[in-house]
Amino acid sequence: MTTTLSSLARAELINLAADAVISADGSTATPVDTTQWEGMAQFALTAVAGGTGALDTFFEESDVSGSGYTDIPATRVIKADGTTGNFSQITTAALAEARILNMNECKQFVRVRNDVTGSTSITRAVIGFGQKKYQT
Repeated sequence: MTTTLSSLARAELINLAADAVISADGSTATPVDTTQWEGMAQFALTAVAGGTGALDTFFEESDVSGSGYTDIPATRVIKADGTTGNFSQITTAALAEARILNMNECKQFVRVRNDVTGSTSITRAVIGFGQKKYQT
């Protein structure tokens, strides 16, 4: 219990994708440099849908900040129940889900990508908590 409380006290916010209205494919997120983080980080997707269509949100990784991003395989995206899989598709409802990434297994930069189908606008954010390296 003491170890868990100590870890929680040192957890810091990772703003992977600020609260924004999404209506087109692509990434609206600033990449996070994973070399600053260690171990597991938990990310929460919160969203409210409007219109018709759907939004899929995926984690991507790259060795350089500006290009070369590829999807992080769903087998490396951990759900709360221990199974693996990406965030659920958002259609016409509100959604809040959590996923865990092992920052040690990721390439240097991580971001989220949006795939939008139909005529939709969805307000969504992806924030997380993790532990920075070299804390004093």
